[in-house]
Amino acid sequence: MKHGRPTRLYNVLFPIWFLMYLYPSWLPLAVLAFNFAFDSLVLVLAARWQKLTGIRRLWRQTILKVWLLGFAADILGALLNLAVYFGVTALAGLGGVWGEALYGFWHPLNFPGATVFAIPGAALAGWLIYRLDRRFAFRRTGLPAQTADRLCLALAIATTPYTMLIPLYAW
Repeated sequence: MKHGRPTRLYNVLFPIWFLMYLYPSWLPLAVLAFNFAFDSLVLVLAARWQKLTGIRRLWRQTILKVWLLGFAADILGALLNLAVYFGVTALAGLGGVWGEALYGFWHPLNFPGATVFAIPGAALAGWLIYRLDRRFAFRRTGLPAQTADRLCLALAIATTPYTMLIPLYAW
């Protein structure tokens, strides 16, 4: 071995996954913009359906809260779906009759299992959209309670993440 200056290796292991950051994707921004536009559309249509005046002022007052609270509710629903998935796969790993049934026909990534096991997450997200919008987004709007309830219910029904019910794989 040669004595002298030590050999230094810089960037020998350049991770391939780092290359994906060199080409940023516009998909997350498009999803955010679409979600904002859809929340706005539902809010305006529900306000017109209630024959409200001052829809522009109501939109300005509430849309940012509605949008952000909707994302929070969607994330919590997705976390419930993840917990159900891990619970089901843990039960399937136990073996026996239940394990075979869960891992076969009702596997959470196949068609019937994905839909059935995703229902709690989608339902939780819809319920949270209603509750959080009612409590925080429409708190200081000056709307009658019944009108605010109807607006929140329309937002919850229309913006519930129904895409959670689409299976990842179809057997």
